[in-house]
Amino acid sequence: MLLTLCDFQTPIYLVPELAGSAVTKYLRFHTGAPLTPNPADSSFAVLAAGLDMPRLADFPQGTHEYPDRSATLLIQVPQVSAGGHVALRGPGIESTVDVTAAGMDAAFWHEMMRRRDGFPIGVDVVFISPSAICACPRSTTVNFRETA
Repeated sequence: MLLTLCDFQTPIYLVPELAGSAVTKYLRFHTGAPLTPNPADSSFAVLAAGLDMPRLADFPQGTHEYPDRSATLLIQVPQVSAGGHVALRGPGIESTVDVTAAGMDAAFWHEMMRRRDGFPIGVDVVFISPSAICACPRSTTVNFRETA
């Protein structure tokens, strides 16, 4: 995804576990994208479930005049699947869709729910697993499903 989305003008934040690895050299060679240790300076970020992640608010949120100046977060998860306790609603979703992004805790989902209040500013999130992708743009409303 990063090879498609990034170029020499799109700073990338990598979780510390990836910084300094072969991934760093690969991205620099193929995209020319600068890597930043500061989430606030990034256009894109690569994060992973189960590792310490900065808060969503630590990334650029854009402004009302320039909402496109926000960050896109690519979060690696072990599995993305239909069903689960999180319901997504918004543009491109006919009614709601229930999803599970394995490894993402309730605190993360609560932060996702709060960030919607600032629309059109905010970050876009893409969950990436070995077999599926789930995009949650900032226009997506997140709710927990009631359990019986």
